[in-house]
Amino acid sequence: MMHSPLDFTAHAKMMMQERMIQEDWVENTVNVPDMIEEKRYDEKHYLKQIPQNAGKFLRVIVNPSIIPPPDHSVL
Repeated sequence: MMHSPLDFTAHAKMMMQERMIQEDWVENTVNVPDMIEEKRYDEKHYLKQIPQNAGKFLRVIVNPSIIPPPDHSVL
C-alpha cells in the first residue's frame, strides 16, 4: 500500500525533531504499517516496529479527511 508524500504539520515536525524520529521511519510506517487503527473519521493511526530504534513501535497519526486527498497530513 503506497501513499502520496506526507504533509507534516508544524507539530509533527517539532515532535519528530524532539524525539529524534527520522522522516523515512514515518513514511515507511504509513506506507508499510504493521497495524492500522481507525480511531475517528478524521484520525487514522499507523503503527510499525522500528528496528533502527531498539525495536520500539512508532505510531503515526494521520488525518485522512484533509483536502485535497490523497495526500496525508501527519499530526
